[in-house]
Amino acid sequence: MRKGNIRDIVLGTVILLCAVGLTLEYALQAQGAGSLCGTQACEVVGRYIRIGEIGLLLFGSLFFWILFGLFFFACRYERPVLWGVAVLGLIGALAFDGALLGYQFVGLGLMCWLCVAVAAGLFLVLVATAWRRASWLLLVGGIAVWCGAFAANSLLQFTPHMPSLQETAFLEQSAEAEHNGPQYYLFFSLDCPHCSEVLFNLARVAPISGTWHFAAVNRDPASRAKLAWAAKASSSEGADRGNAFLRILKSKKTEISGSTSIPKKVREATRKAGNYFRSRNFRGVPVLVVLKENGVRVSLTGVEHISRYLWEQGVVSEWARPAGGS
Repeated sequence: MRKGNIRDIVLGTVILLCAVGLTLEYALQAQGAGSLCGTQACEVVGRYIRIGEIGLLLFGSLFFWILFGLFFFACRYERPVLWGVAVLGLIGALAFDGALLGYQFVGLGLMCWLCVAVAAGLFLVLVATAWRRASWLLLVGGIAVWCGAFAANSLLQFTPHMPSLQETAFLEQSAEAEHNGPQYYLFFSLDCPHCSEVLFNLARVAPISGTWHFAAVNRDPASRAKLAWAAKASSSEGADRGNAFLRILKSKKTEISGSTSIPKKVREATRKAGNYFRSRNFRGVPVLVVLKENGVRVSLTGVEHISRYLWEQGVVSEWARPAGGS
């Protein structure tokens, strides 16, 4: 038997085994006769697939049968077009599998042995193909594609934790001795001039009712350092100790020298504020969320809506623009 024939047989056998194995798994699950994979992770992972576990098995088994046909005719007739289509299909399957396992292992923290077996089968097909074509570059390229897809889906967070509104504030200021009255959550950015306008007007009047919670959407280290300075200043002596609005405005112009240790509360609050902000589909800052004593929640976006609401509620009696765009 010629050396080329041995390689053809090995390649065909590997693909055929993969096709038969997935087809058997599909038949078992379609008839409700159980699964070749005895772990509960398979059932859990199947819930995260849009086409369902059965659909994915059908898709996978059809793919391997088609791949078997392509490689069979490519080995028989040695047509470059057939080899090209077969190899492209294999590379695409490796990318698909790497992305699927990346989300499964890291995103969900689960391991389905059936998926691991499919990945192993694809790698065996890749090795057999590279051996048949005498192209180790193909082997390296296939591994690189799988690893790249796996790493990409490992880093992405598709379902971020939805924080509560109360977790978004890095700083609070109660206007009264008791924490009663409305709860105001002000979402802002240190880089936003409209936010500065809201802070400036509230700093002038120093609201005498309710509790104000400050949620910053800044995540860069320099901005977080300034926010940490504003939070730390709330516990120090000074004329603006009881005016968080003024401290935040001052923090914008404060120069933070050297590497500053940013408290965990500031890091976590700014991260959660950004997640909450995006999950609520807010378009931009400033945003004021008001929780009334009767449980009603009011969300206001933009200076115009915020200023009108605060004036109607008697929080401010006049509105002015800060000089110099502070």
